[in-house]
Amino acid sequence: MTKLRILAVATWAALAGCSTTPPPLAEMAVAKAAVERAEQPAARHAPDELLGAQRKLAAAQTALRNENFEQARRLADEAEVDARLALAISESSQARQSLEQVKEGITVLRQEMLRKPQ
Repeated sequence: MTKLRILAVATWAALAGCSTTPPPLAEMAVAKAAVERAEQPAARHAPDELLGAQRKLAAAQTALRNENFEQARRLADEAEVDARLALAISESSQARQSLEQVKEGITVLRQEMLRKPQ
């Protein structure tokens, strides 16, 4: 009878341990959306960060298929953060370029204003 109890407790503990972590479906969806949103602008201005986000998303998808839900959740969260970073770098780079164009325009206008009429 004691062996049967030990076996029952061990089986219950094993089953309880397997079902504690739900699949990170929401995190995966958020990460995928963030990567997709960053792809076009970041491809030019932050390709390394974008590639990191894409790789982490792919690894998260693999972990999800392998039912390694904790790893999938962590990688999905990291992919989202990397995608947001890539997008921020891209936006910052575009803003710097726009600022430089405005400065060049102001310089040209100043030169035109200072030019003596002939």
